[in-house]
Amino acid sequence: MKQIGFWIGVVILLALLLGGGAWIAKSYGLAFQPKPQYQVAILALGEIRDVVPAAGTVHAAAAVEVGAEVSGRVVEVGANFNEQVKAGQVLARIDPAPFETALERARAAAAQAQSALQQNESEVANFQAVFDRVNGLFERGFATRVLFETSLRDRDVARARLEQAVAGLDQAQKAVTEAELAVARTVIRSPIDGFVLDRKVEIGQVLNANQATPILFTIASTLNEVEVEALVSEADISRVKLGLPVRLQVDAYSNEQFAGEIVEIRRAPQVEGRSVSYPVLVRAKDAQERLLPGMTAQVEFVHSAAQFVPRLPLEAISALSPPRFEVAMSDEELAETARDYPGDGPGGADWAAIYGGHAGLCFKHRFYPLYVERDGKIYLAPVRIGAQDAEHFEVIPPDAAFLTTMQLPKAVVMKPGDRVLIGAQKRKAPF
Repeated sequence: MKQIGFWIGVVILLALLLGGGAWIAKSYGLAFQPKPQYQVAILALGEIRDVVPAAGTVHAAAAVEVGAEVSGRVVEVGANFNEQVKAGQVLARIDPAPFETALERARAAAAQAQSALQQNESEVANFQAVFDRVNGLFERGFATRVLFETSLRDRDVARARLEQAVAGLDQAQKAVTEAELAVARTVIRSPIDGFVLDRKVEIGQVLNANQATPILFTIASTLNEVEVEALVSEADISRVKLGLPVRLQVDAYSNEQFAGEIVEIRRAPQVEGRSVSYPVLVRAKDAQERLLPGMTAQVEFVHSAAQFVPRLPLEAISALSPPRFEVAMSDEELAETARDYPGDGPGGADWAAIYGGHAGLCFKHRFYPLYVERDGKIYLAPVRIGAQDAEHFEVIPPDAAFLTTMQLPKAVVMKPGDRVLIGAQKRKAPF
């Protein structure tokens, strides 16, 4: 029994010692505080890319399709792929024999029509002379009315035949012109200076131009300038505006980007199933002519872009509401801190009152209040927001002298490598 009482006394003594120690630690601010846990982001240099993505096919900006306007067999091809050509240069010939035969027949018909016209002109002159004599005699009473009317009728008939002969000659001459044009069209010529981008004809090929014009060649003036018809989804088309910078990239030169400009935003949609997109015509220049027709181009309409700039994740902006720090200071210390950062007033142990003060100053000068951790302490770090994309924003800090102007002498200038608070935490007031 004595041993049991002894151990009970020891336990009571230890409890008293522990309780007293805890009371003393608490009284003198020595209470154990667990290491705070919170989320942070490291301010680092990186790229900001806010773009509208699209894709399209490269086309020559100035290209002309050359076709055949007459039917027939191709007897000559005078240009090949990539060959430089001049305006008027012969690209191909269609067998002209049938058209030359038709031209000879038309010329013969025109000659006959000309002869018929001359004969009718002579007849009209003769009948006119007869009518003039009979009319004079009839007026003096020396010719009968029957003779007068007969000569008048003969003259009018001759005149009608002359009009028909004139019309016949006109038709014959038009037939000659059309036959000459058909012969000329058997020679296919380049309409512009450039090079042969595509060729779709071979010697011996028979062309039929009666229903549709057969395309034989595509002539491009140059590939220094190309066009891309980029398809933009209906969700993004509202963000695409004329004047927006454009970047293009093709698989053949995956490490290079080509600058472009928006030429036209078309309103006619392209619908494939449930997908709706709108064509945006983009023009790009490349002196080295590396962008070839038919290439698939990845297109970016750039809203904002920057490289090697200090950046943070967007969560840092979304966490602008102040962390709820556990204030471990007296009312006097809190009041002194609040005087350094004037705001809504010290008002007891509420960190939001202090935060509201210097946050208000930050917003007044168009800065956002963020917090950084340095050497176990947390400091206010006002920043401005530059370029943004879907994940990050550019951090633009003020200079140290401006912090004094803002009446924030205890704030710091954020720099790469800083640990920026982006989550809720519990920690002593930093000031």
